[in-house]
Amino acid sequence: MTLPDRIGGVALLMLGVAVVIASLGLPAIPGQPVGPAIFPTVLGVALGFSGLIIFAKPERQTADEALSVIGTLRLLSPVAVLILGYFIMESVGFLLTGFLIVLIISLLLRGSVVGSLLLPVVMTVVIYTIFASLLRVPLPAGILSLPW
Repeated sequence: MTLPDRIGGVALLMLGVAVVIASLGLPAIPGQPVGPAIFPTVLGVALGFSGLIIFAKPERQTADEALSVIGTLRLLSPVAVLILGYFIMESVGFLLTGFLIVLIISLLLRGSVVGSLLLPVVMTVVIYTIFASLLRVPLPAGILSLPW
């Protein structure tokens, strides 16, 4: 384990704790069991847990792999996929864009083909259900809204 890994883990843990503390100050909505603090609290707990994992057992790449062109592309490609998804979401729609984003990132992270096909279906449906049905957030329908 290296010192930068420990520092990164502690930084994530502290960020998670700060997010949870800040979310405790958000006002509750009268009559609503779920308020505006739930998402930042869950995010803060996830950040803190991730920091603990990195602090306890970091996985290190070899220097050759981390500095190679392939390693750099593998590191930047999820960001590029998310940016592309942002630009096509309105016209293509949430369901298809979400499916493509999770599929491509799963394949880029060397997931199995079967898992890379199953994961986007499950994740897109779960995320859509949470935001569109439970939280009533309008998500773009895109080409699925066209009359077939």
